[in-house]
Amino acid sequence: MTASLYSFDRVADRYDATRGFPADAETRIGVALAGLLPEGSHLLEVGIGSGRVAVPVARNGVRVTGIDLSRSMMALLHAKDPGIGRVLGDAGHQPFRDGAFDGALFVHILHLVPDVEATVRESLRVVRTGGLLLACSTTYAPGPVMEANDAIRQAATTAMGREPRLAQANHTPREVFARVVTEAGASLHEVEITSWLQHSTGRELLAEIGSQLNSWTWTIPAESLGRIAEAATPAVERILGGLDSRRESEARFSVTVATLP
Repeated sequence: MTASLYSFDRVADRYDATRGFPADAETRIGVALAGLLPEGSHLLEVGIGSGRVAVPVARNGVRVTGIDLSRSMMALLHAKDPGIGRVLGDAGHQPFRDGAFDGALFVHILHLVPDVEATVRESLRVVRTGGLLLACSTTYAPGPVMEANDAIRQAATTAMGREPRLAQANHTPREVFARVVTEAGASLHEVEITSWLQHSTGRELLAEIGSQLNSWTWTIPAESLGRIAEAATPAVERILGGLDSRRESEARFSVTVATLP
């Protein structure tokens, strides 16, 4: 599997419109993450993308540099904040000196990289003694929307004969992160930063298959997309009480903080 398969170039033109945080949640995320770092810190974001987290963190006084595979995503970042450093490169082979940063940030990236352990170890190398590694995640409360999304994934799995995702080995990235940083002597604690409500219809969830915005769909052949959506439609309609019924779900954004010795 080539590195280009992991690049978000293919969805850069639609990314911010579909993946952004609500404005108040974005503000809380920036304030909270910046507050975890000492004043004057230099933070590396691994897989910085369009800067949807880096920009609000930088607004709160943190110097930020990012590394990413996608030129198009980093062009979006530059348009938002040209003061944020940008390096085109591989998260598993970072072109930085040892101890160059006060912290490293991962947001929705570790499940995408070809080698989670190599990425975390490289980030440990470039973060100074006593620095922080911050692994952020968004979780969704159980409910009809999650159940409908599961039905869509199951239809895709049935159609392909395997679970569609980019990296078959990266199904436990949080566990790998915790193991590697603990082996390096880091202490861990969890911080819940914010939550918000999302609203979706079954029709919108099914349309996401055809758009291939979500990285788990990228290995699905284009000719199979319509068939998968059609197969999933009865289950989605039943679970949500109709394809146009707007249902609410809660999203929670949290961070695992690893403090290096």
